[in-house]
Amino acid sequence: MMDRLVCTAITLMLCCAVQADYGGIRNNNPARGGTWKVVYSSAEGPEGRALEILTERVGQHLLRDSYRATALMLPLEKVGGVTVQGKRDKIVIGTPAKNVTLRELLGADGVKTVPSSGYLIKTFHDKGGNVVLIAGGTPSAVLWGVFDFLDVVVPTLETRLAGQHSRFAGTFFRAAKIPSHTFTAVPETPVRTVWSWGFVLDDYRSAFRAMARARINRAILWNNRPVVNARDVVECAHSWGVEVYWGFSWGWTFSDMEAKDLDFVKLSDGILEQWRTMWKPMGGDGIYFQSFTESTRATIAGRSLPEAVTEFVNTTARRIHDESPATKIVFGLHASSIKRPGGTEAVAKVDPSLEILWEDCGGFPFGDGQGRVSAPDTAFCQKVLALTPSVGFLWKAQLRIDWSDFVSPAGPFMLGCAGSKLLARDVENAAYRHPSLDEDWILNGRTVWKHVRELRSGERRPFEFTATAEYNPPYSFATHCQAELFWSTADSWEEIAKRARMRTRPEW
Repeated sequence: MMDRLVCTAITLMLCCAVQADYGGIRNNNPARGGTWKVVYSSAEGPEGRALEILTERVGQHLLRDSYRATALMLPLEKVGGVTVQGKRDKIVIGTPAKNVTLRELLGADGVKTVPSSGYLIKTFHDKGGNVVLIAGGTPSAVLWGVFDFLDVVVPTLETRLAGQHSRFAGTFFRAAKIPSHTFTAVPETPVRTVWSWGFVLDDYRSAFRAMARARINRAILWNNRPVVNARDVVECAHSWGVEVYWGFSWGWTFSDMEAKDLDFVKLSDGILEQWRTMWKPMGGDGIYFQSFTESTRATIAGRSLPEAVTEFVNTTARRIHDESPATKIVFGLHASSIKRPGGTEAVAKVDPSLEILWEDCGGFPFGDGQGRVSAPDTAFCQKVLALTPSVGFLWKAQLRIDWSDFVSPAGPFMLGCAGSKLLARDVENAAYRHPSLDEDWILNGRTVWKHVRELRSGERRPFEFTATAEYNPPYSFATHCQAELFWSTADSWEEIAKRARMRTRPEW
């Protein structure tokens, strides 16, 4: 019996020794806290969130022993501050303009390759240590780069490490020598948005985090009641690099009515007063509205609908700009009411300072598949791109609010404070519905990829792409497909779909 125990002990020790050195993978436990540190230049705003993400996701695999309760944290070394000793590996993040260490490691030529609106990720081994550089053109781009590094780059490089352990999360950070790799990402569309009713967000904090992970930089939150905690919501969004546009109606309820006696002046007066008393005090980065265009009617109040809405919108927007010239305004327009002779010509007269966000511009992805998939109307989209300087398109090919059981808030409310139990219930309720939308994207994603590439090939490109997405994360494959296409279509559809799938995995 004793001999058997001794043999077993020896075997276990040999296995552990082999595992610790297998394929150049080091056992990290003896280091007590790992071998890595982060070198940063700012802990404010999105760059502070980047440090938060690195602490959470790198730390959970490197800084805890399963048999100890000792709390060990990922060390953060500020450029120009006290040097963290005893760490051979480092992640250096920030904008080159603010991080001198980043500039030195990139070199003069390397700094020039950092895109002004995107980011560069570089990994290499130097002087006995592993180095990761994440350089962003903006603070928000630094955060996008950190997510991309953790979600896509690390798993990809782990497959290049020798041995079966490359398939386990965290192997990259236990490697004696990490692979060399350089990756640059540049957005092809400047504004990438999620549209949602505000009151259905159970937790605005997790929602904005999910948007940042998908490289979404604007949230349009539609409400018909004031948001009591609006300032806190906006502040949180900004820390994740997300703008907030508050959405409300400019006569949208008249879409399904004859409205023979519709008084456009009175309607404009009401909107102006509502903006002054309700939406302006909520802060934010702009306002979004829909008017009476969600209709197939040709006329309203005895007038051509496209002509009427153009005049009405211009008048109301001008009155708001007279009081607040810097207020950004987005006009959510339904193409279904404009696809008539003379419709687009009338809309071309919309105030060019406004952005137009178009819905209903054809088949999938503007509508969900539901077994009746038709190709998007690329020709019409190219036509509307020429109408005004800033044109965006809104897609609906993902899980959305259940309109069959819709109940509007009875009064002012706290947005995104529903609590963990309700959030868990809603996430579970949506989970089994996601695959049907994912299947639409597996079958039709290449067609949408081709559509977006054609829209970006012209002289005037889309200014914005918007997903009317599921409001509570985690985001589905369908939503990540759209976010990837919103960012760029430079790569093949297969590569884009692969990255979307990688982003749907749990955050290790």
